[in-house]
Amino acid sequence: MLSEDEKRFLDEIYRKYAKSLFYYSLSLLKALPDAQSLAEECMQETFEIALRKIRTLRAHALLEGWLYKTCRQICLSRRRKLYNRRRITGPSVSVESAYSISDQHDLIDEWVEQHDAERKKQRLKQALTVQELSVFRLYFEQECSVKACAESLGMTETAVQGTIQRIRGKAKKTMR
Repeated sequence: MLSEDEKRFLDEIYRKYAKSLFYYSLSLLKALPDAQSLAEECMQETFEIALRKIRTLRAHALLEGWLYKTCRQICLSRRRKLYNRRRITGPSVSVESAYSISDQHDLIDEWVEQHDAERKKQRLKQALTVQELSVFRLYFEQECSVKACAESLGMTETAVQGTIQRIRGKAKKTMR
């Protein structure tokens, strides 16, 4: 049971942050279908957690930061769950568009294309130097930024950018 002071505190933070947390959630979920209702749910769940942790939250030095971080984690979790569900079940298909569902032949063609791309990628990796291969793994496979690659490999950002350009040049030659 909440005290009057805790109720007032919760009401105050709801009035102050609910709208901005909703828009923040919406910005994180905008690519998903039904993003507005998902954003509303994430914002509400943030305040549900705040309610459960109200005693510690009242003493928190960075209340706004806590709310935004909690909201972000909820949104990312929701997005990840939806992505995994779609990956397992496949895309939903309406009756009107059912006639355009691909047949098994299309799936085989797709597999062949992916398999061919993987062989080309292996040929490219064989053509790279040790340094280029390190940059390739960080920048292209792990999607690190140029700055992160430079810090990780002990290189300057300019050197990493030059290496990326050399990799792209070799890729054009080996991908033919």
